[in-house]
Amino acid sequence: MPWERILLVLSLLLNAVLVVAVFFHTAVNEIVVKWLGRRWERRDQERKVLQELYQRMEALSDNYFLSLVMLALSDRASTTWARDDYTRRNQESADKAAEIREFLSRHELEFPSRIRALIENLRKEMLLPKGLESLQDGRVILERSTAVTRVTQEIRTEVVRLINPKP
Repeated sequence: MPWERILLVLSLLLNAVLVVAVFFHTAVNEIVVKWLGRRWERRDQERKVLQELYQRMEALSDNYFLSLVMLALSDRASTTWARDDYTRRNQESADKAAEIREFLSRHELEFPSRIRALIENLRKEMLLPKGLESLQDGRVILERSTAVTRVTQEIRTEVVRLINPKP
C-alpha cells in the first residue's frame, strides 16, 4: 500500500473522529469535568484524613505515656481514693487511645501502604510485654513510651512528606 493511501485513510479516520467529537463535545466535556472533580475531591479527602492522622498521632504519643504512668501510680497508691483517682485518669487516657485506634481501623484502607506498615508497627509497640506483673519499673514505661513515640514520629514524618511533596 503506498504512503498516500495510508495517509488518506488516517486522515479520513481522524476526520470521522472529529465529526463525532463535535456532535458530542458537551457530553465529553461534562464527563471530563465530573472525572476531574471527583479526582480533586478524592485528593482533598485523602489530605484531610492524613491531616487528622497527624493530629491523632500527637495525641496518641501523649496519651499512651500518661496511661502507663497512671497505671503505675494506681499500683503504688497508698489510699483507695488515690487509687480510684489514678484509675479514673488511666481510663480517660485509655478511652482517648481507643478512639484513636478506632480511627486507625476505620481509615486503614485509605492510608498509603507505607503508613499502613507503620501503623502495624505502632500496634505492636503499644502492646505491653507478656508476663509483666506491674509497671513499677520505670524503665518499662520509658521503653514502651519511647518506642510508641518513635513510631508516631515516623508516621507524622511520612504524613508531612505525603501532604507536602517536594517539586
